[in-house]
Amino acid sequence: MYAYFDGGLWERYALDTYGDVGGYTGIDTDTSNNPHISYADFDNIMLKYAWFGDENPVEDIELTTHVETAGLLLSWTVTGDLPASVRVLRGVDDPVAISGSLDGSTSRWLDRGVSPGESYVYWLEATDNAGQVQRFGPTEAVVVPEETHRLTLDEPWPNPADNSVSVAFTLPQAQRVSLSVYDLAGRRVATLSEGELAAGRHTVNWDCAGESSGVYLLRLETAGAALSRRVVIGR
Repeated sequence: MYAYFDGGLWERYALDTYGDVGGYTGIDTDTSNNPHISYADFDNIMLKYAWFGDENPVEDIELTTHVETAGLLLSWTVTGDLPASVRVLRGVDDPVAISGSLDGSTSRWLDRGVSPGESYVYWLEATDNAGQVQRFGPTEAVVVPEETHRLTLDEPWPNPADNSVSVAFTLPQAQRVSLSVYDLAGRRVATLSEGELAAGRHTVNWDCAGESSGVYLLRLETAGAALSRRVVIGR
């Protein structure tokens, strides 16, 4: 039997009445004060478990994955009550937990342990206040772009150019950069960017209307690397 006080009266429920049941009873409560009871069923020689609370407070969890400079960002929205805790899992047929136990109010988690060119699938494991565990997913497979984790300098456009050139580059992390234009004699003719920039994609324009026709060198420099591209001015 299970009994509880509703504020005015004691209510009783029969949890299990068939056969020789109820021996070696143990009881505990979860974070929402819902009771959890274990007891023996001697007729069937088995241990049984019962609990009192909401059957399924977490109705659904919708997962999305986004490519970020530092890795893959898994975000989710919960329908119903928030879970007590969640874990992020990665894999298809036999997913493996890649995060520790996260608070149930968490709504995103960044997977930094990914490699360019590889494909990843994610699940979310939610534990409610009653101790029930549900798994949601999988996400669609996401491939990490090759350029996400390395310094890149794109081909300038248009090339050959007339009066203006667009130059795009990607930084794997926030850092100080210098993007300059040199002629073939090694003289710097323009500085397009100089200073600290955030991680991610950047685009700058070079107004080359006043420069002579010919071949020029674009050079992107950081503390640990340098990249170059050629651009032709032709009129």
